[in-house]
Amino acid sequence: MNERTQVPDNLRAAIAADLRGVRPLPPPGRRLVWVAACAAALVAAVLFFAGLRPNGGSLGPLLLWGVTAVQLIVGVALCGLALREAVPGAGASTSGKAAALGAGACFQVFASVACADATGGSPAAPFWQGDKCMGLEIVIALPALLVTAALVARAYAVRPEWAGALGGVGAGLVADAIWRLVCPYCDLVHLLVWHSGAIALLALVGLAAGALTSWQRARRVAH
Repeated sequence: MNERTQVPDNLRAAIAADLRGVRPLPPPGRRLVWVAACAAALVAAVLFFAGLRPNGGSLGPLLLWGVTAVQLIVGVALCGLALREAVPGAGASTSGKAAALGAGACFQVFASVACADATGGSPAAPFWQGDKCMGLEIVIALPALLVTAALVARAYAVRPEWAGALGGVGAGLVADAIWRLVCPYCDLVHLLVWHSGAIALLALVGLAAGALTSWQRARRVAH
């Protein structure tokens, strides 16, 4: 190494002072336990404070508990895909992620149609009162979304838009599954407009957060 390529002593000292140990990032499956624990805590908390829907018997245990359990699993699984997306080289293909999002949306529609068919669509909610369900689902989803976002932020999502969208839809499905145990309304319009609308809004929030992350990175590189 000649004199031109030698690193100045003050730069060496600055680098040495900045060196610190880094804790290895746990695998996505282990980090997903935190999301699953959050979802379980949300189920317990919502049922404790709001109680089980009064017309739950008309749905039967399969629709009331079985479909809810499957939707919770689907939602947590999508959050898991968001965590995998946060590890460079570990994320699913673009078509795989799009298929996962589509499958989650299709399952929510299926659950809504099954619920409406089982009860004949009654009781029906006054249309404009559905915004209360939408708002409450978003509130329920926020803890799961924030836990997922915090875990994603500890890694490095190459395409944060996908991580945000997957996390948003996953948290939305978790919240919708939980709120189905409470919301007494079964008409299809209410379920598709307000319940599905909450999931769509959370997906947009996640997507926007990911896009903002990409923009901030590009701005730092440019400067």
